[in-house]
Amino acid sequence: MNSTYKLLILLFLIANTSYAQEWVKTDITDFASIDFPVASELIETGQETVYNARDEVAFYLVSIRKLTDQQTSQITQKDIPTIYQGVVRGALESANAELVSLNEIAIQEFLAVELEYLAQSSPELPSQRFKRVIYLNQNIINIDFWPLTDATTLSNERKATFFNSFTITSNQIAQTSTNENHNSAIYDAGYKTGLLLGQIVFYAILLGFILGIVLLIRYLARKNRKKKTPPQAEQPPQGKMSNAICKNCCAENGGSTKYCSSCGYELTKI
Repeated sequence: MNSTYKLLILLFLIANTSYAQEWVKTDITDFASIDFPVASELIETGQETVYNARDEVAFYLVSIRKLTDQQTSQITQKDIPTIYQGVVRGALESANAELVSLNEIAIQEFLAVELEYLAQSSPELPSQRFKRVIYLNQNIINIDFWPLTDATTLSNERKATFFNSFTITSNQIAQTSTNENHNSAIYDAGYKTGLLLGQIVFYAILLGFILGIVLLIRYLARKNRKKKTPPQAEQPPQGKMSNAICKNCCAENGGSTKYCSSCGYELTKI
């Protein structure tokens, strides 16, 4: 009963923390933003841009790949679902994952997809993962949430807050052509994007995980060294040695003298 009570208090405190948390608005492109629970780190590799953050509940990731003019010139409105199919397949293969669910959704009237999958790429990282994919202004944007806790209610609240904070901040969104110009290269562009971004995100998270362990080990090592080092004992101040008076001839001698310098009599210090 006592342990159950403590657990309820802990969950209550965690819930209050999540509600009181101030999220950090981040401009991920010149036309879109999203909120992270803490300040995110930025990784740029050529055409790919990755924002990542972590708290006690989950990993939060946004990865962006800008397609070339040649690639986007072939994309029509009808091809967007094909792009998403390629991205989903690439993401699943990069994580050696099993698809749990896949649904089409609308984000501010733009077509997007949301999926849940179980990854087997690394035992150090969460297996359950959630992703949203949207194509805007020649950019394929992946929004990922990887829960770190079994507290389903808290995890779902954070996921909803993170996903729903994605906002298209500009009206200058290029509309794709309505001409029917379907090409297998469109699927390949999406597949390569999903595969590459999945690998980049995986290594970025794994690197941060390893770095955190290294820093923790160094901290604990320094702490242990401090405990093992005995404190330096303070040396008591040496008092001034008193003079000695010779009982035989009453001559005064220095404090360190054992025999009277005048008569040679053995001294007694006073």
